[in-house]
Amino acid sequence: MPIDVGFRSLTNSAVELGKGSDQLTGSPSHLLRYYAVECGLKAVLLRRRNLRSTSQLEEDLRSHDLRRLAMELRLDPAAYRDLRRCRQRANGGRPGRPIEAADMHQAWRYGL
Repeated sequence: MPIDVGFRSLTNSAVELGKGSDQLTGSPSHLLRYYAVECGLKAVLLRRRNLRSTSQLEEDLRSHDLRRLAMELRLDPAAYRDLRRCRQRANGGRPGRPIEAADMHQAWRYGL
């Protein structure tokens, strides 16, 4: 179940998570940067819609899907072109299972 937050909390989190990601490398850095971008996009969305909390967003905009958030904000597709499906690392040279953009935070969290 998503936790609802307001514009100020999202903005503060975007800044702090971004700073934290600059202090790390590898998966931890990617995870923090992912969350920083997510918070930033949601903050902009709240501001543009003049909303107070993420509780006022549609369910699909309360997820971790950065591509969906970018599309909703009508960002230039070049800005999120690289948010495409990735594949989990596999053993034996076989391709791993696909990981959707909305699930990338989990992939980085677990070091996939």
